[in-house]
Amino acid sequence: MNSLNVSKSLALLPKVESIIPYASQTFSKGYRYFPLGVSPIFFQKARGSLVEDVDGNRYIDWVCGLGPITLGWNNHTVNHAIEAQLKDGITFSLPHPLEYEVAKELTEIIPSAEMVRFCKTGSEATQAAIRAARAVTGRYHIAFWGYHGWHEWYACSTERNGGIPPEYAQYMHPFQYNNLKSLENILNKHECAAVIMEPMTTTEPDALFLSGVQDMARHYGAVLIFDEMVTGFRWDLGGAQRLFNITPDMSTFGKGIANGMPLACVVGSKKYMSAFNDVFFSGTFSGECLSLAAALATIRVMRTKPVNHHIWDIGNRLREQLEDGNFETSGYSCRFAITTKFTEEEKALFLQEVFRHGVFVHSSLVLNTSFAHSVSDADYSASVMVRALNVVEGARRKGTVKDLLQGQVTQSAFRRL
Repeated sequence: MNSLNVSKSLALLPKVESIIPYASQTFSKGYRYFPLGVSPIFFQKARGSLVEDVDGNRYIDWVCGLGPITLGWNNHTVNHAIEAQLKDGITFSLPHPLEYEVAKELTEIIPSAEMVRFCKTGSEATQAAIRAARAVTGRYHIAFWGYHGWHEWYACSTERNGGIPPEYAQYMHPFQYNNLKSLENILNKHECAAVIMEPMTTTEPDALFLSGVQDMARHYGAVLIFDEMVTGFRWDLGGAQRLFNITPDMSTFGKGIANGMPLACVVGSKKYMSAFNDVFFSGTFSGECLSLAAALATIRVMRTKPVNHHIWDIGNRLREQLEDGNFETSGYSCRFAITTKFTEEEKALFLQEVFRHGVFVHSSLVLNTSFAHSVSDADYSASVMVRALNVVEGARRKGTVKDLLQGQVTQSAFRRL
């Protein structure tokens, strides 16, 4: 069995780890999510659907930077827009017209967007939306489902709550997806400022669930906020809210908005967005123009080309072949999860086999598709993953999983939900 050569990655890792805690800026990108020794650790180039690690290994990438890459890596149109803006400037001492231009585009495509404010990260956007909801309602309790970033208001409810005053957690109340009764119990007990949720991850909403959440939030006077960091632009150009025909009071978007450039936003009705005339939400780089230029280019490509149609079609093709090869999956084809059960060692063996044949997937086994993925990318990747599954199943029957595993099993350090 040929091994993947990651010698440069392994040599670089201790140097990085000595001066960067966790050796990564993002939990989900950290090496601990992958079998050490048989996995890439650092990427340095990307184009189209391909990424290249520091050792020169190339992979068909189904992670898409954890979601931001909708058009594909190094998209020419987006790059050209960034280069053109770079000649005029990056960050200015007063607002730039691009802020209006991008905001105007968003009000035309996102149902809930009457007004728009920009920031750099999804965590900032959800923090701002919650602050506005609390300011407008005069309430502090929050009903939530899903993942909403690293700021105190949400992180206090996670396992990684170090450094956060414990009393913050009293205001946070999780409800269950596709379970309206669990939400009703919270709203009956607490006067909630907001109901915030991801409209979907990899579980499809029941027919009346999202509309039921909306009706319930209105009945109890809570602001309904859709966190569309994951669903925005990939499910539909107008987000999951347009796909499901549910218009929340406020929404947060990021990731796919600028094809990899750092940009996020809060959008919503004027009733709630007007709160930002007074609520403290301000950042030096929130109107940074390279990201805004990238967003404008990305949105206009998506409005004029069949980007979402292609993303769904490629996902369908990949998913159907995986299911024909005995994989179990869940979610929508634009972003779906492999739900086949593996032990930690079996998953490590699966990833080892996938990586050494030039396909990159995350250890979460969630796959994103992009406009740059081709039919041949889907067909080849499916064949590699089916072959890897057969290796795992054969080793399971023979009791040789540990013998075939050449890398070190590491423990996932962060659970998204």
